[in-house]
Amino acid sequence: RNSGYMGVAMAWPTSHFKSECVEIKRLSETVDWPIQTPIQQNRPVRKKKQKRKLPAHPNVTRLTLAKESTPMGAMISSWFQWLWLWLHSSNHFGWLFESSPSIVTAPPPPPPSPQTSKRAPKRGVDAEILEVSLRRPNMVIVANLLALNNGGASSTPFSVCTYHMPCLFWAPKAMTVHTSLLLQFAACVARGDPLVVCGDFNFVPDSPFYNLVKTTTIDPASDACVIPDRGPL
Repeated sequence: RNSGYMGVAMAWPTSHFKSECVEIKRLSETVDWPIQTPIQQNRPVRKKKQKRKLPAHPNVTRLTLAKESTPMGAMISSWFQWLWLWLHSSNHFGWLFESSPSIVTAPPPPPPSPQTSKRAPKRGVDAEILEVSLRRPNMVIVANLLALNNGGASSTPFSVCTYHMPCLFWAPKAMTVHTSLLLQFAACVARGDPLVVCGDFNFVPDSPFYNLVKTTTIDPASDACVIPDRGPL
């Protein structure tokens, strides 16, 4: 499970074909990526700071002192508890200021605006798509073969490639990235020889991915188009 070899295999009769070279690789490892995942960056995991919880109600509050065990400390602690409860019981200064409460709290500060927020902006969609494409374990097989004649002599070499496209229908741009990587890697291994690209591609003839395989171009207005400013395309 999750080995990357699902739907990927290749076989040929050795009496008819001779293999010159066979490349088996994880497709996402055939290029250098412009991004790094947290695992690659080896970032230490930050521990969340534990916030000190304040008492929800003064009746369950107990003010403690460093020397509460002493008589003087116990008396001071009791006095602070009584003062806390007394201040929170009612408006004790209402006889001076009828409309004023005993304790006035400042209003909460307004949330920071997007212009003044110190929080780092979220990464772009292209970076997220590249990370999704990088994590796929799907394997690719490219074989350089020679067809053998009856006398044992070989003919013109050719290459065969097979791949199982990730079922990333929710991320068409990631499928575009893998389609582009597949064509580049297969052409690199073929070294100019005739190339047969086959496999389970999970797209139909009227899709932008199929057009990318046939013409090496894609419609810029398509949802599957990836701007290659940060990617390996």
